[in-house]
Amino acid sequence: MTNFNIKNIKIQNYKKYSDLELIFSNRANLIIGENGTGKTSILDALATLLGGYIQAFKNIGTGDRHSIAKKDIKIDIQDIDDNIVVKYKLPVIISGNLDVNKNDIFIERMRRQVKNDTKTHLLKTINKSLIDYITEIENNLDDITLPIISYHGTGRLWEQEYKKTSKMEKLTRFDGYKDCLNAKSNYRNFIAWFEKQERNAFNLRKEIPILEAVRECVKSFISQVSKQEVELFIYREGDLEIKFKDTEKRERISSLSDGYRNLIGIVSDIAYRMAILNPHLGKDVVSKTPGVVLVDEIDLHLHPKWQREVVSLFKNTFPKVQFIFSSHSPFVIQSMQKNEIIKLSENNQLLGTDATLLSIEDISEKIQDIELPQISKRKSEMLKVADKYLDLLEKLENKSDNEELENIKKELDKLIEPFEDNMAYVAFLRRKRLLRE
Repeated sequence: MTNFNIKNIKIQNYKKYSDLELIFSNRANLIIGENGTGKTSILDALATLLGGYIQAFKNIGTGDRHSIAKKDIKIDIQDIDDNIVVKYKLPVIISGNLDVNKNDIFIERMRRQVKNDTKTHLLKTINKSLIDYITEIENNLDDITLPIISYHGTGRLWEQEYKKTSKMEKLTRFDGYKDCLNAKSNYRNFIAWFEKQERNAFNLRKEIPILEAVRECVKSFISQVSKQEVELFIYREGDLEIKFKDTEKRERISSLSDGYRNLIGIVSDIAYRMAILNPHLGKDVVSKTPGVVLVDEIDLHLHPKWQREVVSLFKNTFPKVQFIFSSHSPFVIQSMQKNEIIKLSENNQLLGTDATLLSIEDISEKIQDIELPQISKRKSEMLKVADKYLDLLEKLENKSDNEELENIKKELDKLIEPFEDNMAYVAFLRRKRLLRE
């Protein structure tokens, strides 16, 4: 397989959206917007679209298909004759085009009624291209490369309990899709897989190519983030352990910061799923597996210096994967190139700006609509109050009506009241007032 990525998505009557269409870059995409604009909803819709691809396989469990639920239906709340009436907007439709091996594949998922009728509530439309593609996979599974698909939501975090790992049964290649669209992933599955592979390698007295590919992938990623070369990455007593080459220091993954564990968890999950999906690729499994990975709030728990680098780290580590991230961080935005930023607003713009050429202040002001980002909100308010205060002093000079004068004086007192703790600021404005009065 040469490529697998989402070209576009159209959303109708899904969560907050009546009608929305977005186009995606084939390598990296960043969805930005204020709280409440629906960034996570779009990632959920993309997961549902990808669930339509997974649904086309007969031997994948229904729990991995990310269907449209009742709670996903857009509702209108109306007040009719003093009664609150909730109306569900139907049908809910999520559709889009995948680019698979340079072929255009259309997928549509639909919910036509509110009632949970398993026979009719969810319909799928799969075109002939996808049917042919699925048939080819099922008939030639030994030689076909399967795409990675995974979704990492804000509930992700490396599991805190390490004493017992999940029991690892005999896996088929399609187990690489198990829970792949569950935004709250359980990374203990990776630990269990890693333990089993290390045990097999020990018993066979030889290296297992896919294990070494995953190990080197994670080692390389940690080395780039920490700026220290990782010499060792092994399973030990229900946990994973790393050793840094220069310092000889050993660290258990469980003892690292949330930011480290979060990144290692995502990278590990992607790499081990690739290994399950495509064992025939051996040591090249990470570099040659295409697919789509969704990550909500990629900046979660990360220091700003990591936020600036995290997108390029993922792109370099997984060169054939399309990433769709969401974030609030101006440092993440600054790492995105032309046509890689989707700004959710009234117009839902695909920004043609190359943000790598902008300063953090420019990004905050021009892309994130933050007024005067160079100064604090309090200082900005003080400047506005000072301008208004001086304008009122002008009016004070020109008013002769006693009642109007008293109202202006009261307003002047009220304006500076929140800033009484800044003696110099208040003294300056009061002196201006004394000179006018």
